[in-house]
Amino acid sequence: MFHARSILVICISAVVLTACAADSTTRVPIKCDPENLKPHKLKFKTDNKDCVIKVKLVHPDADNENDASIIQVCRGETVTWKATNKKKTIAFDKGTGTPLDWTRKDSDSAGIIMGTVPKDAPVGYYEYSVYTDGACQLDPMIIVRG
Repeated sequence: MFHARSILVICISAVVLTACAADSTTRVPIKCDPENLKPHKLKFKTDNKDCVIKVKLVHPDADNENDASIIQVCRGETVTWKATNKKKTIAFDKGTGTPLDWTRKDSDSAGIIMGTVPKDAPVGYYEYSVYTDGACQLDPMIIVRG
């Protein structure tokens, strides 16, 4: 019997091997253009205890927000998370390594956590944890495209 997380990872692994353009929050791989890099702005949806229950992609020119439990990024792009209320920590502690220029980072006084995907980051998927004051945890994923 497969666990749902295992099936998701297997599906994502298969998707990473194909190539076509799509939105960064879909499971269809995006095509990277080093001349047209974009920032990824994310925020957290929390429950009444301020535990993160979802990561959302913020579109600056639209009112809607997409689920960003899995995002795809290109080398050289920047990912910014915006936290509200309690301090949040992002940690690449799932054994898949880190696609950013750090492994663990706390939100600053403005609630910002920012990281850049190095130009030589290995293509692949990277699970990470979001912690609220060291307690409750959510496990989203970043996929680095070539």
